[in-house]
Amino acid sequence: MPVFETFQKEKLFTSGNSVIYDQLAQDQQVSVFFRFKSVKGKFEVYSEFGRRDHNFNWREFILNPEHARAYLMGFQKLMQLPQSGKFVQIRGEIIHQQESVNRYIRYEQLGVINTSWNTHYQVRGFSNFGESMGAGIGVGANAQILEASIVKGISKVGLLLQRIENHQDFYYQIQSEISSQLPWIDFSAGILWDFKWNGLVVSSSNHLVSSSNYQWKGLPSSTVDFKGGSQKFTFSSSLKLIYNFR
Repeated sequence: MPVFETFQKEKLFTSGNSVIYDQLAQDQQVSVFFRFKSVKGKFEVYSEFGRRDHNFNWREFILNPEHARAYLMGFQKLMQLPQSGKFVQIRGEIIHQQESVNRYIRYEQLGVINTSWNTHYQVRGFSNFGESMGAGIGVGANAQILEASIVKGISKVGLLLQRIENHQDFYYQIQSEISSQLPWIDFSAGILWDFKWNGLVVSSSNHLVSSSNYQWKGLPSSTVDFKGGSQKFTFSSSLKLIYNFR
């Protein structure tokens, strides 16, 4: 069964090459997850590391662990306030999906430019009917998130700060065509407000977003030596309603 496929691709070679195996148009994936929770300390830390496209052998696994990898790390901590049932919640998370620079060395001669955690030249990575699946920040994107809130039960009032590096894999693939530009980075600050009124649960968020080099669009005066990108300020808001009929 493919789910139990060997971790060493050299075992899949036939007559010294992998042509027969490559015709199956398959990809491989493995991930390791870690979580530690302290109930007494009201604290937890977690992390996950994933790999696509298994290594040729164990030697390559040791020398090239960053190939087609992604990872996330996060934590959250609750600190009780004098008021009954209220806590200060501090939460942080880092998500990294951007492919490492080894792609350009490893696949330059093969002409393959989209073998990373999110993409694959044969199976297109995580997708459903052609639509990308996975983290909401997008394919090949990175994010750093920090939240500080006051919570009581399901009620919450807080501040959320985010930095998102958009579609980094795509940006570096076409860097030769837009060498005068810098990566598209979004900085956002948002207010979170969740509360319950009788059987109605309301969850809302309002964010002010500052986009640097928005969609990699450059200024007319931008050059390789003096780079300048389009700057955008936008506002994003969401509202979710849940009603409990019990």
